[in-house]
Amino acid sequence: MNYAQYWKKIVLTHHVIFKGWPLTEGVVNPTNIHDVDSMRTLRDHLKSGECYWHKLTSSEREKAKE
Repeated sequence: MNYAQYWKKIVLTHHVIFKGWPLTEGVVNPTNIHDVDSMRTLRDHLKSGECYWHKLTSSEREKAKE
């Protein structure tokens, strides 16, 4: 996955977005998460379904372009 250009290459190209991403620094490559607490938080959110892929609606796609 292209984490460095997440918005352009993932959101705008494929019309999906991570909902519930728990880290304040935004969507980053997990190899760039260097503290255990943040990695556990991300893991827990993914396992529980609090963080998930969401397919953008037409109106969400328009807002994402702005």
